[in-house]
Amino acid sequence: MHILIADDDGFYRGLLEEFLKEWQFQVTTARDGAEAMQAIRQDRTIRLAILNWMLPVLDGYEICRRLKNGRYGDIYTILVIGNRFKGEIMKAVTPAADDYLTKPFGPRELKIGICNAMGALHVGRRPEDAKPRDRRSEIGSLV
Repeated sequence: MHILIADDDGFYRGLLEEFLKEWQFQVTTARDGAEAMQAIRQDRTIRLAILNWMLPVLDGYEICRRLKNGRYGDIYTILVIGNRFKGEIMKAVTPAADDYLTKPFGPRELKIGICNAMGALHVGRRPEDAKPRDRRSEIGSLV
């Protein structure tokens, strides 16, 4: 599966890329929202977009909103939200993003998000040792 990572923080972008490549996924990275949209327009094999909420040029929420129209194919979106933005989760997940992660997060949370995406996209292979679960029920307790 081909995954896009869009994060202006080089540390998180690099860390995510390292995990995903280790788990045998094809990865494309972007430093801002414009680069992310360009990658999506140019490469129709991207199936999952992991997007930082606060991206320069075009934020992650707006990218999620644009992807929902189906013009770019079936792309599952995970919005990465800084811990200080937990109160905004309902706004982000309900109308635009398919799932979310809050920074800081670890490999286990990332695997769960990927498993949710793979299930929704009907992709057969899962990251080793990951156990999928529906995280939507957790939203209420976080806000």
